[in-house]
Amino acid sequence: MPIVSPLYRTTQDTQLPSQPITLSGVTKSPTEQLDELKSLANDVIKLLQTRIGVTEFSAILVKVQSHVSQVQSQRRERRKQLAVIDPELHAKKKIRKHESSRRRRQEQMSEHARRRTRIVVRRAYGDKSSEK
Repeated sequence: MPIVSPLYRTTQDTQLPSQPITLSGVTKSPTEQLDELKSLANDVIKLLQTRIGVTEFSAILVKVQSHVSQVQSQRRERRKQLAVIDPELHAKKKIRKHESSRRRRQEQMSEHARRRTRIVVRRAYGDKSSEK
């Protein structure tokens, strides 16, 4: 069970790494990193299934899934209790989260505008490679 838990969490993970990682001169995007990691985790899971048997592995996986869902529900409960016990702290966290998502959205819009401007400039100077 100790090895299955991180493998399960890895295969279920949806959060991308914050920064691209460069290993031996090769830079991979966060999406590529996550896909490669999930692929490796799935390979190890298949290897474990063949080694210990499908029924035993399934029983272990069910235990891990129930443990993960139990921990998640405990975290949800703590957040709800915090909102009741300390509304000011809850409000601060909520504002911080909103500001973070707002900043991220503005960065995405500015990046899109920058790309759009670059395409318009290329077209104005007659660069045919940017047209599709």
